[in-house]
Amino acid sequence: MSVREIHSDNSEKTGNTGYQYKKGELDMAKTITSDNFEQEVLQAQGPILLDFWATWCGPCMRQGPIVEELAQEGYNVGKIDVDQEPGLAQQFKIMSIPTLLIFKDGKEVQRLIGLTPKDTLKKLLED
Repeated sequence: MSVREIHSDNSEKTGNTGYQYKKGELDMAKTITSDNFEQEVLQAQGPILLDFWATWCGPCMRQGPIVEELAQEGYNVGKIDVDQEPGLAQQFKIMSIPTLLIFKDGKEVQRLIGLTPKDTLKKLLED
């Protein structure tokens, strides 16, 4: 179970990563592009969930609110629109969407294809 602490200096500690987030820093999923991928994903402190999606994808539209809820709960979350970032989709061999990747220490540690429940994602992010 994730523990969320809000401190008097407005910092927030989420999960077991030990990283101190500022309140509001993770209120929504980040838009990940080829320009910010290294900084936001490879250099991320703690785990990050990446959602590869597209506007025309029905299951993606159902996965999106789940991903946003995780961001609002303090998890580090990024979204990659495969139509806007075909290079990243190709680099990670995304063949079906939604595809969710979890990175830890700059490496992919989990890949989920298709609509994935919030509880499953939370467990994977907390391991």
